[in-house]
Amino acid sequence: DIELNGGSLTGAANMATFSNISVTANSSISGTVGGNIQLGTNFARTLDITGDLSVAGTLSGVGSFTGGDLTVLGTHAVGNSTGFQSITGDVTYGAASFFDWEFQGVETWGLTLDPIRSSVTGAGDYDAVDVIGNLTITPGAYLRIVPLPDEFSVYADTFWANTEDGMSFQVFAATGTISGMFTFENGSSSLALDGLGTWSIRRENIAAGETTGIYITYAIPEPSTYGLMLGGLALAAAAWRRRKSVKASAPEIKPLS
Repeated sequence: DIELNGGSLTGAANMATFSNISVTANSSISGTVGGNIQLGTNFARTLDITGDLSVAGTLSGVGSFTGGDLTVLGTHAVGNSTGFQSITGDVTYGAASFFDWEFQGVETWGLTLDPIRSSVTGAGDYDAVDVIGNLTITPGAYLRIVPLPDEFSVYADTFWANTEDGMSFQVFAATGTISGMFTFENGSSSLALDGLGTWSIRRENIAAGETTGIYITYAIPEPSTYGLMLGGLALAAAAWRRRKSVKASAPEIKPLS
């Protein structure tokens, strides 16, 4: 394990995949890191990645990256629970990489359904990343919703039942272009929850005043949708009953002898 307390680490390509790099002060690092980089909890920390940084292990913690481009080949787990990272440079997620997304504080949102985006101040209810550059998501890169304790265990409570208008989370903000899109592990941009609701990954809606980035939304079906579903089931059942009735009442036709 390596602790960077104001130091510099370069050309880390031959490090073992189980190595941990703990950054405890403003430091610099570049090259391909096979192990894990842990930035800790200091939102004011800056990591200089001049020469570019590629992470094949897990990148976690909070703070800012400057000077080069970041490539995630393993797992990007912003924060230590929820958190924020700012990256000045281009960011690329490779095939089979993961972005682990967390949120907390469901009980604090009330009926306003307005969770606060994490920022450089350290405040916020969910993971967020600012990219001052271009964001590229290679096909096969996944976004995982990782539950914090107690936050996802109560989907059936009144809070989730009152989200008919949906909740929106700006996970990525980007000043440059965005190419490609994450999917959930099911290979789709939507994730249904057994009749409770659906998580979706989407690009911004500029017409609605959203800024450039990638958003996650959660919504439950409208009551009218449930009505249509139930109506369709009722019609199907009625048709089945009619067919059964006609079959039962039809006269028996015997062949001539």
